[in-house]
Amino acid sequence: MFGTGKIVAAMAACAMLPAAIHAFSVVVPLDSRRQFQCEFAVSPYVASAEVVGPLDEKQIPYVRANRREDHYYWRVLRHVALPRFWILGLDVKPVAVAGVLTKEFAPEVYETAELRPGMNLVQSVSEGWPDPGALTLFVGDAINVIDDDDEITGRERAGLALAIGAGHIVNNLIYPDVWFEPSLRLTGELISRSRDMEWNFVVGMRFHASPDVRNVLFCEILRNRIDRHYYGWHPLRNTSLEYRLDLSPSRLLKTGEVYGDGAVNNTLLVGKRWPVRRGRNTLGLKLGAGYQWSNGYSGRMKRASEPGWTFLMRPMFSF
Repeated sequence: MFGTGKIVAAMAACAMLPAAIHAFSVVVPLDSRRQFQCEFAVSPYVASAEVVGPLDEKQIPYVRANRREDHYYWRVLRHVALPRFWILGLDVKPVAVAGVLTKEFAPEVYETAELRPGMNLVQSVSEGWPDPGALTLFVGDAINVIDDDDEITGRERAGLALAIGAGHIVNNLIYPDVWFEPSLRLTGELISRSRDMEWNFVVGMRFHASPDVRNVLFCEILRNRIDRHYYGWHPLRNTSLEYRLDLSPSRLLKTGEVYGDGAVNNTLLVGKRWPVRRGRNTLGLKLGAGYQWSNGYSGRMKRASEPGWTFLMRPMFSF
């Protein structure tokens, strides 16, 4: 049998394993006019597959990769009011699912990973996602990012989305729940030899069929940038930011407390990367915390939840 120290060490290695898997993304045109395309993205934290199609006869437009960062944000917002493309997608959160499976089928290992009261290594890596995955229909603008060889190296999206899923995760436990989520999204990614970028800005509402989960109004921000040949401490280079705030509309209208009685959940992570091997790889870590208010759940979900602070950690490694 393994000793406690060895089990904790093994769990630490498992927690770091996602960092050894580089995010993989590919775009595959389905026709010569590039009106339709499939998109695949795989990372330890989110894996997705999407099909893109036009609402008119136009092909998916493109923009060159050698642009300033803010250009990518605004390029697609000009056409949000006049949707030109539809996207049908499916996403899964592998690390979130792994956290649920570990607690369900390996409770001894999960308990051993508790470094101190209120700080569990498995929970720190796998918390932060309220669901295991979703099916999404998106309507809006879509743009490809291409390099000097006219190869697709990125994508941009802006528009309205309707997501639907089954299951709600609370404290690494999953409960039956059918939910749907209308939202306004601005998303994109860019992968090149010297710079990788990922951004995701979302505002929406999530409605739950389960009476034990409170419906929420939420905003979500994700920005991740990799500069493979930059070694300084510039706040926008080789840095990451994740933020999510869930609010209860009914309680917010009564109290007006955004970070008080009107809130349900609040999560913030910041990260930094460092190039290694002359920029061929980068190493990094996101650290942060989540705070859960007690008014987010009722019934058995409330009994399973642990209101208060949760330490969060996201290892990062690219090659």
